[in-house]
Amino acid sequence: MKKKWWVFGMIVLFFLIFIFAVRFIFTFYRHYVPKNTVVNLVIDGNVMENPSGLFPLGPKESLRDILFCLDAAAEDPRVSGVVVDIRSFNALGFFPNNPVSAKIQEIRNAIEKVNRAGKWTAAYLSDMDEQGYYLASACQKIYLPPHDGFALNGIILRYGFMHKLLHKLGLKSEVIEMGRYKLASASLNQTKFSPLQIKFFSRLISSFFRQLVSGISSSRHLLKSQVISLINKGVFVGKQGLKSKLIDGFAYPGEFKKMLMKQHGSFKMINAEKYYAKIKDEYWGTGEKIALVYILGTIMQGKSTYNPIPFLEGGPVAGSATLRKTFREIRRSPSIKAVVVRIDSPGGSVIASEEIRHAMELTAARKPMIISLSNLAVSGGYLITTLSPKATIYADPGTMTVMIHVLDGLINTRGLNKKLGFTFDSVSKGKRAKLGDPLSPMTKGDRALFHRILFHYYQWYINSVARSRDLPVQTVRKLAGSQYYTGTQAERRKLIDRIGGLLSAIQAAKKAAGVKPQQPVDILVYPKPKTLFQRLKGMFQGKLGFSLHLPFRTRAIMLF
Repeated sequence: MKKKWWVFGMIVLFFLIFIFAVRFIFTFYRHYVPKNTVVNLVIDGNVMENPSGLFPLGPKESLRDILFCLDAAAEDPRVSGVVVDIRSFNALGFFPNNPVSAKIQEIRNAIEKVNRAGKWTAAYLSDMDEQGYYLASACQKIYLPPHDGFALNGIILRYGFMHKLLHKLGLKSEVIEMGRYKLASASLNQTKFSPLQIKFFSRLISSFFRQLVSGISSSRHLLKSQVISLINKGVFVGKQGLKSKLIDGFAYPGEFKKMLMKQHGSFKMINAEKYYAKIKDEYWGTGEKIALVYILGTIMQGKSTYNPIPFLEGGPVAGSATLRKTFREIRRSPSIKAVVVRIDSPGGSVIASEEIRHAMELTAARKPMIISLSNLAVSGGYLITTLSPKATIYADPGTMTVMIHVLDGLINTRGLNKKLGFTFDSVSKGKRAKLGDPLSPMTKGDRALFHRILFHYYQWYINSVARSRDLPVQTVRKLAGSQYYTGTQAERRKLIDRIGGLLSAIQAAKKAAGVKPQQPVDILVYPKPKTLFQRLKGMFQGKLGFSLHLPFRTRAIMLF
């Protein structure tokens, strides 16, 4: 009997040892990165901050994953190089084809950190455009498919005006906007830029152009005058790119890896997604907890959601209710040591922006807070940063930011209805009953009332910026008036504190939390991602995340 128990015990022990060994081998393999590894990063599709839409609009990796992966590759002694495979992609900036948008600059900076770590980098461009070239120029070597060409021809801003179209349709824009530049309402009320707007946009484009020239000049070891001369040539085909020193060679896709091995010796290539999965716990998944809060898209009251319909303000919607709940959870959590707030927003509701700003201010009073601006942080997207006492604000040179302005109004549909033969009649009570009614013309008194309301919000916005940034009110008033600023322009005007991207903001948060620079941290992403079922449920409940209404609406009783 004792012998049977002894045999049974040995079998159980052997089984446990086997399970432990299998688990150990699996864990080791899952995290194993061989020496002389080369990370292959593919940039394709839409580069998104924190993909959360119903349908996949880009690569599996978010911008955050790309930056964290490159940052780890720079530190990892097992990695000898990085290959950046650049295809057709979009960095989703304020200007869709702006080659120096903040997202591109952040990836460039991460690649340059790999260079500074003494590792080699190479870019392969299979679908060349100016955005792709500016990104690729951060790499030490740039290669194209044989006989391929590319354009490097400057930056153009094109703006569409709908005033004549509205007139033909019988629609009339009645929008009131504070500020002398009147950029937000220009497409509705004008047929071309005013001289003042041309002066403003010329200054803006010049800042972007200087960033483009400076980046290429520094990376390709060319004089700025040489880069400007090359841009003026515009297009480079075949060996013209080699002669201009803008690229380093040609290779077919199937031969590119062999060519690199001849230059750098044998290596093991691993795609960025797999590499990041292996090392993220080692470099980012342990240690003190830092909250990373995303405020993306149009700011509205209610819950955050996603609108999949492009022509109705498609994209993410930052809901004040969701973000208030998020910041309340963060400030109550004893394990979270610091907060990074990442903003990519064109603004939206004044009231929703103030609700978010207040929630951020309450949180910043308890925990260190760093604010990082992505491609866009204007209007309400900048208002939410005006904390007191102020939080440190980081932005990239290509960030579009500030734009202190307030507007409201409507599209009067009376003329269109008349053309269509669609008539209305109404009975009302109250002098202002038709205020905000798209079927009633805006009276002189209505416009004066709207102007007083907007002036109140405009002054409040200016005072908020002045208080937060420690600037005289008169100075902020001169900076206002619907003017955009790039990150470099905003820094000179003390509207932000530092030039730097998400990684710089996280390093600042680590320092504020008392964490050593090289020590890994656990990044907790907020708002927490929704499941596919939750997103579908929100859609079928009609929560598409767009709103077509005014702050002051007439409450009409319709009789059919």
